[in-house]
Amino acid sequence: MGAILGSGRPRATIRMTKRSSLSSRFRGVVRRRRVEAELAEELDFHLQMQARKHRQMGVGDDEALRLARLEFGNIELVKEDARDVRGARPIEDLFADVRYGWRGLWRAPVFSLCVVLTNGLGVGLITSVFTIFDAYVLRPFDIRDPYSLYSVQWLDRSGHVHDFTARNAVALRTSSAAIADVTGYRTFSARLNMVPVAGDAVTANYFGVTGVRAAIGRTLRADDDYAPVVILSHALWQRSFGSDSSIIGTSLPIRGASFRVVGVAQEGFAGFFKKPRDFWIPVGAMPRTDSTRSAADNPLSIIVRLRPGVASARAQAFITAVLQSTTASLPDSSRVLRALLMSRATPVASSRSALLAFAPLFVAFALVLALACANVASMLLARGMTRQRELGTRLALGATRARIVRQLVTECVVLAMPAVAQGFGMAWLVVRLGVVALFATLPPDLTAFVRLVPIHPDARVLVFAMVTSTASAFLFGVTPALEATRIAVVDAIRGNLGGQSPSRVRGRLVIAEVIVATLLLSIAGVLLREAARLGRMDTGLHTREVVSVEVQDRARLPVLGALRQSPSVDAISTAVSLPLDMRYSTAIAIAGDSTRVPMLYNRVSASYFDLLKIDLVGGRTFTPDEEQESSGTVIVSETAAHRLWPGASPVGRLVRLELPGPGDPLARTQNARVVGVVRDVVVNSLDEGRNRPIFYLPQSLEMSACCFLVRVRGNPVATKRNLEAELEKRLPGAVDRIDVLDTFVAGALYPYRVAYWVALGLGLLALGLTVIGVYGVVAYMVSHRARELGVRIALGATARDVLGLVLLQSVRQTAAGAAIGAAVALGVVQILSANIESMPRFDGIAFLGAIGAVLVACVAAVFLPARAALRVDPSIVLRQD
Repeated sequence: MGAILGSGRPRATIRMTKRSSLSSRFRGVVRRRRVEAELAEELDFHLQMQARKHRQMGVGDDEALRLARLEFGNIELVKEDARDVRGARPIEDLFADVRYGWRGLWRAPVFSLCVVLTNGLGVGLITSVFTIFDAYVLRPFDIRDPYSLYSVQWLDRSGHVHDFTARNAVALRTSSAAIADVTGYRTFSARLNMVPVAGDAVTANYFGVTGVRAAIGRTLRADDDYAPVVILSHALWQRSFGSDSSIIGTSLPIRGASFRVVGVAQEGFAGFFKKPRDFWIPVGAMPRTDSTRSAADNPLSIIVRLRPGVASARAQAFITAVLQSTTASLPDSSRVLRALLMSRATPVASSRSALLAFAPLFVAFALVLALACANVASMLLARGMTRQRELGTRLALGATRARIVRQLVTECVVLAMPAVAQGFGMAWLVVRLGVVALFATLPPDLTAFVRLVPIHPDARVLVFAMVTSTASAFLFGVTPALEATRIAVVDAIRGNLGGQSPSRVRGRLVIAEVIVATLLLSIAGVLLREAARLGRMDTGLHTREVVSVEVQDRARLPVLGALRQSPSVDAISTAVSLPLDMRYSTAIAIAGDSTRVPMLYNRVSASYFDLLKIDLVGGRTFTPDEEQESSGTVIVSETAAHRLWPGASPVGRLVRLELPGPGDPLARTQNARVVGVVRDVVVNSLDEGRNRPIFYLPQSLEMSACCFLVRVRGNPVATKRNLEAELEKRLPGAVDRIDVLDTFVAGALYPYRVAYWVALGLGLLALGLTVIGVYGVVAYMVSHRARELGVRIALGATARDVLGLVLLQSVRQTAAGAAIGAAVALGVVQILSANIESMPRFDGIAFLGAIGAVLVACVAAVFLPARAALRVDPSIVLRQD
């Protein structure tokens, strides 16, 4: 088999192992016993061959075998060298470390359980955020090839974004070589059995392009363009019809028109939005529910399927060229600048804005995970001190520091594995409880409008939990492992701590925990005070007894007549946009001046200002005659007047407006005279305050309008229900939506309350973890310094001196962490205030409250171990030495 090296190691064996392939290495791991047996057999063969040489030279059998063994060397060392050359040693060492780690953890079950629960808490919280992110941003729709689908809009030279019409969609389908197919949809709301539902009017090829099949019945066909048929979502079919298959062929009233149910979409598909859809009708059937436009002029959201191999950038260039050619004859302000493509593979397109929207949640929950890691690291540091003799002995026997660090970190990874299951289960539980809490805390009138995509952990969430748990294991394991091995061998065997004191490292961990707790509590305090301030804000609108009634155009006059006859109605007004939900904006300019100022606008009746009690500052409101025709009059808000005519009265001034004409999406310029100025009101978001400029145009009650505003008598919620039932009885399907206007105020305030609840929950959790960490550090410090404290007491130190010594160090660390945390929180608040106009850049009460809460909690955590220091018996402590 080959000659023997001078060291006694067989050259043939080494050559064989050097020639080992990756497959043989893998075989050495998975079939270790057989490979070890083969190695022992081969080494025994070499040993016998060497003994045979000695016997040929006349040496006896026993002596020949003894000489062969002496020449061959230590058999176990030869085996170790062979394993090293084979290349499987790192994997074998890893398995050995894992087995050793499991045995060690089973010997300390209480410690292991505390580590797993603490780490699993942090992993579970951040995994719950990722579960929501996965459901909305990463998980594709259950349709054919979702990543080739893109929504298309176009940008004009004025910077406005536009949708298409059905005619545009046909032109796009026939003009671009990059597009395989085009479909379109238009979203609208309706009521089914007095329950709000959301639907899409779609082109006939909608389901063919998406590849969505029917669970029962059929989807739309090519000849369904103008047919009054409807496809139900699987969720609506289950929720409202109890999965009754006999629904096929029956008729449903949708916005006052009858539609025949021909199918139910496959389970899991609910449209292309983060808000799932309940039904689909042909876009050609929209005139049955909306008489303002023909089917060809209906605005559509366009979705294109790109041809295989066509990149989105190339498709965007193709579509831009097509659109520019079709708008070349239009005015400059209406020509296409470029097309805008956005992926429709997921409910929320993966983009920079989506990442920024989820970033605050990820950061906040990651801070809690970091706190959990700090607590676990503190526990591992304490455990490392109890293993000084073991580690010193291993170092003395020749183990390298790197080898021991690797083994200790592997133990941490082993500890992190149960946290994966805990984090995965906790993410499911947190999401479920979050959904329940959402529907329990939302204003009751808004819950019917909330639709969520299915949120549940899947394979991506499991992988995220595994990666996060493993990363956290390294995060909380490396520092204790380095500290535990930073020792002198002799001192370690004797039980004396050498090198850097672990108490310093644990003190730094405590400071980090205090920083995070102060940061989260400070932000929670700021959000709490902001939510309270917004709740007390005067919107400038009297909304308490006002009910909004949204109707279809065809039912406008009958509903108006019914409202006038209702005994519960005191006053009626009309508006294109609801208060607190202004939808339309345009450009306004002073006559004779080319400067155009972007501004929101609303079309309202003359009674609008009196009904909502919007005060008149100057001039007058609209007259009945001005309501009936395009009178060329306008009313502006105070902020609008100040922006256009600073320091001067606007009444009687002429302005130039760019407004769309009836049935025409293109802006037309018209002149108007200012007849009045009204107080500022909140027009959209509460955080914007009342400083948004807006102007009002006249519109009569009988003209086309989005909704009626009705002042009612008595309890508005009860009256709203009675009015709803009355209108449904007299005019079935005529009302799209009816709400108490105070609901909009509550809905606008709700996101701030949610942000406060989340921040407060995380802050309290962080404070609890910090208190546990502070208590553990001080308790360890007292036990570690028992000898020092005993000497001090023996030399005459009083209880106050000892208590002050223990408290001083802890309070100093806590105060330093609180100061740094408040400074970081101040920076975060600056970022928030840049996005929330009404939020102050500094809230002293919130910051002082957070710092005070952290200091009080930490001092309370220090008190019990500090009292234990007073019970140190000098005679017992000194006798132990």
